[in-house]
Amino acid sequence: MKKIIAIAVAAVVMAGSSFALGLGVGGKAIIGKNVADNQPVKDAAIEALSDRNFDFGGSAYVNLSILGGLGAQLEANLINSAINFESTASEGSAPQTVKCDTLFFDIAPMVWWNVDLWKLRIGVGAGPNFSITVNSPSELATATQDMFTPGVCAGADVRFYLTDHLGLVVSARYVGEFTTKSKEIKIAEIPTGQEYPTYTANRQTLYGGIGAEFKLF
Repeated sequence: MKKIIAIAVAAVVMAGSSFALGLGVGGKAIIGKNVADNQPVKDAAIEALSDRNFDFGGSAYVNLSILGGLGAQLEANLINSAINFESTASEGSAPQTVKCDTLFFDIAPMVWWNVDLWKLRIGVGAGPNFSITVNSPSELATATQDMFTPGVCAGADVRFYLTDHLGLVVSARYVGEFTTKSKEIKIAEIPTGQEYPTYTANRQTLYGGIGAEFKLF
C-alpha cells in the first residue's frame, strides 16, 4: 500500500511539473493611439505625428504557460482614450462627430502562446476584452449608460530576462469594441427615412507598453 501511495504521489508531482511550466506577473506603462472610424493604420500613424493626441495609462497582468508554452494571460488595463462619437441632437438632424477623452478599465483574458529563445520569451495571444467606463464627459452619458462594452484584444510581448526571475517586457496591443449604429424606424417593414436619435462610441486602439515582469517559476 505504501508503495502504491508513493507511486501515486510521484505521478502527480511529475504531471504537475510537466504541465505548470511558467507563471509570471508584471506591470507596464502603455501609450497608444485611437484609430476610430476604421482609419487605416498608416493614416493613424501620420496623424499621430502631427496632433500628438495619444492614449496613455497602465497595465498589470498574469501570464501562465501550461503545455509547450501554450497557456493564458489575464490583463487589466487602465487607459485614458480619446474617442469619437456621433451625436444626433434631434430627429432629422445631421449627426456630428465629437472627440473627447474617456477613462476606460479593460479586462482581457487571452489565450497565450510563449516561445523561449535564450533569455528571450516571445508571446502572442488573443481573446475577448471587457471595457468599463470609469469616467466620461456628460456628452457621453447616453452612449455609456450601460457602462460595459464587449470587444476583442490581441497582441504580442517580448520579454528579456535579466535574471532567472526578473525581466523587461515590451508589448503591442490592439483593442476593438463592438458598437451599435443608429437604427432606422420602420412601419410594417416600410422605411420611414427616420432614425432613432442615438450615440455611437467608436474605439479602435493600438498601443505599446514597456515594463517589468517577475517570473515565479
